[in-house]
Amino acid sequence: MEPFDIGRFLIAPGRKFHCILIKVKFKLGVLEKLASLASKFGVRVSYVSHSMQRDYGKSVKAVVFLDVTDITIPVERLIEEAKKLEFVEEIREFKPEIESLALDSFSFPLTIGDSRVIILREEGIKGIINGLRERLGSAAETIQYYVG
Repeated sequence: MEPFDIGRFLIAPGRKFHCILIKVKFKLGVLEKLASLASKFGVRVSYVSHSMQRDYGKSVKAVVFLDVTDITIPVERLIEEAKKLEFVEEIREFKPEIESLALDSFSFPLTIGDSRVIILREEGIKGIINGLRERLGSAAETIQYYVG
């Protein structure tokens, strides 16, 4: 097994980022054509996270961090070129206020299916458990036993 980092941000000093949310039709070659368009204008695709719609085969949404440090055209033109592609349904943009930071400001709330989820780091879970033990004593252990 390999660790899989689900952090939705990127820090890279000296780089310039542009973040997009793109919704595309579920078709063959979509990823290849989008990557080719980015490459054509000197844009590196630094991060992609996609969310498959529950209605399989319809549309796919993806959050993409574009490294535009070496871009050869204005970012706006790149976005316009992407919108012309027959499979692109929607593109929303977010230009981070801090140049070396890329941040997913689109994906809220996080869900699994139709249910909202909360993701806590290990330190957060330990803090909750220890806090319950301090306040409730052995009652906290009983709660934890029944909750699982």
